[in-house]
Amino acid sequence: HLMTDVWTSVGVIGGVILVGLTGWALLDPLLAIAVGVNIIWMGVKLIRRSTQGLMDQSLPAPEVEVVRKAVETTAGAATPYHALRTRKSGSRRFIDMHLLVPGRTTVQESHDLVTEIEASIQEQLANTFITIHVEPVEDNLSWDGDRIGGVANEVK
Repeated sequence: HLMTDVWTSVGVIGGVILVGLTGWALLDPLLAIAVGVNIIWMGVKLIRRSTQGLMDQSLPAPEVEVVRKAVETTAGAATPYHALRTRKSGSRRFIDMHLLVPGRTTVQESHDLVTEIEASIQEQLANTFITIHVEPVEDNLSWDGDRIGGVANEVK
């Protein structure tokens, strides 16, 4: 945004100087068109970036891969997880997922594992809010990552 103002000013001042030095009057409207196109282009980019921030879009693939690697490295590649959902709202990232652990795992052990996963993700992706729902791997309902969507469809 600030650079648009800088380039606009440089273009206008440069145009005045060049027209004064060369006497070529056609240069002034050509530079004015170039400055106008630059302002429109930067405005479109600014609106697009602002709209994307307001519309809650999922994280880019490289950031989702950071999450996957953090989970697999911390919990182990054999530890299943599902229902991984990510979104970005403004400068904040939001991640939620279901982590499946053996039913005999204590609450403290589960909490410690989740805390490690969260720390690993936040170390690489600042300003991230993470919710990890821990489920017993032995429970068949634990594998239903679309349960909320299923309930929503039943209500219709």
